[in-house]
Amino acid sequence: MKPIVFKVPSRPQQPPPFDFPDGYTGGMRIDLSPDKIPPNSSPSMENLNYNEGAVISKRYGYSKISEASLAPTPIRAMTEFKTGGVTEFLVVCGGSLFKQN
Repeated sequence: MKPIVFKVPSRPQQPPPFDFPDGYTGGMRIDLSPDKIPPNSSPSMENLNYNEGAVISKRYGYSKISEASLAPTPIRAMTEFKTGGVTEFLVVCGGSLFKQN
C-alpha cells in the first residue's frame, strides 16, 4: 500500500505596505474635479466616519426600534449613553426622553 502524500501550499507573500505619497491628511474633497483629487483623498466619503487620530471606519446604519411613533413631533436627538459598562440608546422626542429596552 502506497503512503498518502499531501502537497502543502507555501505561505503566500504578504503584499508590501501601502504608502500614501501625499501623507495621511486627506479626506473628502469636493472642491476639486475628480481627476484632480490626490490619492489620499476621495470625492465621496459616504458611510465612513473619522475616528480620533483620523482613522477611517465604517459608519453603521440604524435599525427600527419601534413600529409605533414615539410622539407627534420629530425626533430632536439620538445618542448612546454609557455608564458603568452599560450602554443605553436614548432618544429625545416631543419633550420626552426615551430609552431602548
